[in-house]
Amino acid sequence: MEKNKLLAKLNIRDYNNELEKILEKKLFSYDVKNLLLSMLYKIENAYKDYETVKVEVPSKKEYIENILRIIKEKALKIFLVKSDTDEAAEFEENNLKYKVDKENGEITCIQNELAILTALLKLDEQETNYIGKDYLEKPINVMMNQGMLRASTEVIRDFNGWSWDIVSKEIQD
Repeated sequence: MEKNKLLAKLNIRDYNNELEKILEKKLFSYDVKNLLLSMLYKIENAYKDYETVKVEVPSKKEYIENILRIIKEKALKIFLVKSDTDEAAEFEENNLKYKVDKENGEITCIQNELAILTALLKLDEQETNYIGKDYLEKPINVMMNQGMLRASTEVIRDFNGWSWDIVSKEIQD
């Protein structure tokens, strides 16, 4: 109780606690819950430095609240792909990290913080028409949505303190 009063006075939010409360109401597996908490921990630790270097990004509060909203409202089921299964072989063969079924609120992904963050953001992705020409509409929309997704996941994908991780095998097309 004392901790909550202190945090309230300082206007500091305990996002881990908020995420745990959301996860209590979800029927996710223990591994999924741990992965989501690990993802949030990485974001919280890297965001201040990321915000300083990148400059034009949403505030940490806005970014994390958006992720919590997606988990609470849109992510109904999250499944992790276990290695040495047929599904893992299919993911590897097709070079997939995640699958998203927006209609049913389902995510299937490998056990990785970046993969689950990307899938969550993809689950919330809006269909936006960036250009009015019919023949350009689909490729431009796909490109813009992929660019926005890459930019939104950069905080744990590429940024590690004050250095940028640019391992070529991890860089997506």
